[in-house]
Amino acid sequence: MAARRTLRALVATALAGSFLAVAAPAAQAHIGVYVAGMSGVAIDTTTTNATYLVGFAPGHGCSGPRTKANPDGVYETTKLEVFMPRAASGAFILPEVRVVHGLGYDATLKTVVDPANATLKRVNSIVFDNFRLQAINGGYTARDAQLFTIAVKLPKLADVKAANYGYASGSSSSLGAKIYFPTMQYCDVTDQGVGVLASTSTPAAIGATVDPICNANDTIEDTLYDNWTTVGNTPSLTIGTSTSNVFETTGNVPTAAAAAAESFCSKPGGFNPRDLPLAGKFSAKLSGKAGAKVLSLKATDTPLNVGRTYKVVTPKGTVLGSAKVAANGTVNFSVKGGIVNRLGVGTNVRLQWGKKVLATDAA
Repeated sequence: MAARRTLRALVATALAGSFLAVAAPAAQAHIGVYVAGMSGVAIDTTTTNATYLVGFAPGHGCSGPRTKANPDGVYETTKLEVFMPRAASGAFILPEVRVVHGLGYDATLKTVVDPANATLKRVNSIVFDNFRLQAINGGYTARDAQLFTIAVKLPKLADVKAANYGYASGSSSSLGAKIYFPTMQYCDVTDQGVGVLASTSTPAAIGATVDPICNANDTIEDTLYDNWTTVGNTPSLTIGTSTSNVFETTGNVPTAAAAAAESFCSKPGGFNPRDLPLAGKFSAKLSGKAGAKVLSLKATDTPLNVGRTYKVVTPKGTVLGSAKVAANGTVNFSVKGGIVNRLGVGTNVRLQWGKKVLATDAA
């Protein structure tokens, strides 16, 4: 079972372990690994090393604060990073891979210098993002999955043994090789009021169905994650003829254990930007040098709303500027000087009609 934590904690621990949120029930799910449409079976490569489609299927969202609107405290997945299996020496256990692209997500390769040839590159990990995998469907959690696929020529079992990577468990007489893919699953919770309790704050009482409201000492997060790199939860596949009589490779087998837990809180007024009326139809771009910054703002609405006045504000409610919807349904204006000069790149600004948030974007 994976651990749920915040990105802030991930940076602090540098992928050192996994964490269970004590304030919210953890979803009983995992990242499934499917080879040729099958999961949980050994892939027999005794006599051949054919190319297979290997799919990674996260089956739930990250755990966060339970609220009346989200009583299960689960949040949709928006990003996945899958790391290629490597031995303790740094050698890649599998041949080079290819990404099988699909609709509804982007895939980006992260490369390193090939340990076997300094003039070449190897895929170290693949980042799948710009998707949204719902965590709740019809009031039911952990029932949705999405498949992210690579194509790879799985090696013969004998060839993996002959590579002499080192045995963390099992031996040369084992009938299978268990190969791990360390994976990180991320959930963008920007503006959703997801908070982590400070050590001085009081967590939810036993039996409570919602988590407490955040106070000034607590931390509001923009990213949660599930850490699939630790003992007992790292995705894997098995090549050979057995899933029980297997060996594991030194350096590839997970060794990190779970660390301290976190408790959650919520900040009232949170919302999911991906569900807003003009989501994906609003852009904010910050340009210029210090002291002369310009914030360019564009939105595409409907001509039916011509004449409405929309304003752009910071997350704290400071108004940056306003404009009316044009006859063609667009809003297009820029703001410079004053507060804009104090904005940092990446500041999330909001397009509002009165108090209603219509869309957000990172400037």
